[in-house]
Amino acid sequence: IDCGTYYQGFHVDSAITFTIGTNRKIVEICEQSLYLAINTIKHNVYIREMGRIVEEFVANHGFSVIKQLTGHGVGKSIHEDPEIPNFYIPNYSKKFYNGMLVAIEPMISEGNFEIEVLNDNWTIVTKDKSISAHFEHTILVKQHNCEIITQIPTTIFNQFYQKIQHLIK
Repeated sequence: IDCGTYYQGFHVDSAITFTIGTNRKIVEICEQSLYLAINTIKHNVYIREMGRIVEEFVANHGFSVIKQLTGHGVGKSIHEDPEIPNFYIPNYSKKFYNGMLVAIEPMISEGNFEIEVLNDNWTIVTKDKSISAHFEHTILVKQHNCEIITQIPTTIFNQFYQKIQHLIK
């Protein structure tokens, strides 16, 4: 579930993945990679370093980072500069800075990182049809750390999941 919200002239963006069946490991690794990324973010840190941390963590667990989809700035528009790759680009010179509002959103796959858009021009799948996962938070960058703007108590999602269980069995 990927949800953008517009309130009083500003956008935020957030996503969560639920599992149906037994593919829990990819979801856990994706969520952990999100929080590893968040823990690196503060003023004057190179975006590429966050990408390196995510990519290495994901690869060390046997998964691939989907490279065609990245995090991004948010604010008056839902997608703003800078682009925030979840993988390492050695010469990417952009940095996080104090007051910046960004959407951090690792997307990972059990197979190849390549994706395609289906005929509905909306749905995105991996080309090899492998299982994927996606988590996202909007983050406010601060001088010495960052703040998660879209933090929602997990009990809300647990209640939602419990309510739909009968639909997916």
